Amino acid sequence: MEGGIYYYYCKLSAPGAEPVCTNVSTVTVKVQQSRKAPPVPVLVSITPDSITLKDDQNLEYSLDGKKWRGPVFSGLTPDTTYTVYARYVGYFNYEPSLASEPLVVKTPKLYKDKGEQEAPKLELLGKTGRSVALKPIEGAEYSKDLKTWQDSNTFYNLSVSTEYTFYARMKETDDLKRSPESSPLTILTNESGGFPFVPGNGTDGVIRTEGGWAYIKTHDDVAFEPSYSTGVVGLNRYIYLPFYFEHLGDNKYYIYHANGGYLSYQGTLKKDAEIIISEKPCVWQVYAQNAGGYIEYNICVASDTHYFIKTLSSGVKLAYNNSKSFQRDGAQFKIDTWGVVSDIPQWWKEYKEGKTEPTYDVELTTTYESSQRKKQSGGQGASEGTSSGPKPSGGTLEKSDPVTPPISVPVTANPSQTRFVMNGQPVSVTEAYIINDTNYLQIRAIASMLNGTAAQFDIGWDGQYAVIEPGKPFSGTVTEAKLQSTTNVQKSGTKFKMDGEVFTFFDARLIDGATNYIQLREFAQKLSGTVSQFNVYWDNDARQAVIQPGVTYTGYPPVIETSDDTDTSSEEVKAEIYCIKASKNENFVIEVADASTEDGVKLKLGTKTGDDNQKFKFIKVEKDVYVIQCVHSGKLWTSGGKKGAVLTQSLSASDANSYAFRVIKQADGTYRIMDNTGLYAGVSDAKVENRTNIILGTEASDESQVFILERIP
Repeated sequence: MEGGIYYYYCKLSAPGAEPVCTNVSTVTVKVQQSRKAPPVPVLVSITPDSITLKDDQNLEYSLDGKKWRGPVFSGLTPDTTYTVYARYVGYFNYEPSLASEPLVVKTPKLYKDKGEQEAPKLELLGKTGRSVALKPIEGAEYSKDLKTWQDSNTFYNLSVSTEYTFYARMKETDDLKRSPESSPLTILTNESGGFPFVPGNGTDGVIRTEGGWAYIKTHDDVAFEPSYSTGVVGLNRYIYLPFYFEHLGDNKYYIYHANGGYLSYQGTLKKDAEIIISEKPCVWQVYAQNAGGYIEYNICVASDTHYFIKTLSSGVKLAYNNSKSFQRDGAQFKIDTWGVVSDIPQWWKEYKEGKTEPTYDVELTTTYESSQRKKQSGGQGASEGTSSGPKPSGGTLEKSDPVTPPISVPVTANPSQTRFVMNGQPVSVTEAYIINDTNYLQIRAIASMLNGTAAQFDIGWDGQYAVIEPGKPFSGTVTEAKLQSTTNVQKSGTKFKMDGEVFTFFDARLIDGATNYIQLREFAQKLSGTVSQFNVYWDNDARQAVIQPGVTYTGYPPVIETSDDTDTSSEEVKAEIYCIKASKNENFVIEVADASTEDGVKLKLGTKTGDDNQKFKFIKVEKDVYVIQCVHSGKLWTSGGKKGAVLTQSLSASDANSYAFRVIKQADGTYRIMDNTGLYAGVSDAKVENRTNIILGTEASDESQVFILERIP
């Protein structure tokens, strides 16, 4: 029946008599409405005999789709897989909803049935006056009193100049017992601290990064990056991590590297001292200048600002100049925050969560005075010997002469003149702006440009989110805009949704209206690993942006193979195909297990057969840094960055640095292969036999980490 009011009565009749009607009974019919299924149930906790789900009065739960209750299921069997459904409860004129997609969980084993774990080794990652970050250990928890334990490897709200003792232990898992506690690690916090700050890389001095993280780059986008082995800072166009700026007041900073250690200089304070990453801090004075559309920076030694960082043909070193004016010719740098969020270490993300920071805008200046304090004989930041410079807090330094007050210059978006190329052909990008040498494209324009390629996707609006659908052809139209120079530029807060995940882009802009413009690199990074992935990089020689549909995002170009030159006496590996033989027994080579083409498959030793899963292409990135491609699958060697981890093949790593390996030639002509964290590829337990894993380890003196590269014609 349809919903509404119905009237019921009885009519009595007989021959020769008028009909008689009873009184009327009124009935109201309410039609119950059905609803869509709720999201997948949210697991709160699980024990060997119980499952606890998120308590929501609007939901009920079931293990079989028939009997509904919850949110707690008890009396379950340990080490057993269960499928849990949710649905909205029925009430008034609503039927219970359809069941959700299932949540599949497995109850853990009983404690007595679990294996043992060894105590982890605890090491310091970084510290400030109010925080200590320990090197993260996968699966561990941390404490500073052996009473309260936390998942985060970072402790904050500490006191300055105070000793704290820390511990770690491996958490209980479904199959393993909790480990004993580690040996204690005692850390003395710095004399100063506080939330960090990084100078903004826009023309208005606005902070443009989460926390104090940024890349330090030259004007042609070559970044500071320390050597894996020596810690000496060099320049790298492709592989780098951000630095962390801790504001000490008066434009003075500690500058940390993401892998730990301070930006400092080698030995005593003198001209041509190498810039290094050191355990000892250096206080830097940062000066900024508006360069007609962007900000550039000088990074000077705070104890004597006549000394400043400069890039020279011989490397990144200290330079000296008596002049009060802003230093150039290799001394002015970008402090670049674009894309830095993807490289911020996990320990910082955990430390920063839920906190706010004060705003310190670095002052802009055209001239500056050096400190009036007498130069220290030993300087700061030496990695050898002792330092006789000021204490790390910088509190003993006399204040520099005042600089001019901050200026504010509006951000200007200009129509982009950048040339884009895809599959060797120019492509038309109809809606694109450029801000501070960075392209921002309308997301519909990106969809239109990639439509019909391996990277095509659709974009639409569902009333709440801008929905990205990878793999689908673009069904909309590009929002037409009259491109003209404008200062009407705002940060976009639009929420996007893709594959069920809701997110915002880190550097999306609303330009001259309410239309979203997004950095192409950030968009490529977000789609990496989906069916619509693509790579984009800058071809500096041709002065054009190159787009590669269908490949994972790396941000750097592929390297073309060398010619048919058969000379194998070169001092470096050529960008060609090689077989990698174990030096202990040349009949065994590295191979991809079972010739699989799937992501995450392990590299192992196998008897040499000459099959394609035993062939690898070495693609040079810079100097002795390569990405190593598996010939049979097209996927890349991938490092987990942890001691004991097995090397795998993949194209879906979240960090492009995972693909980078140094190929180091030894005196006898063999090679060592080192990942980006300084760990070496080697044969597990030195067992030269079939199906032995290729794992990461610290440098070993035996031949388990030494290989022979045999070029395949």
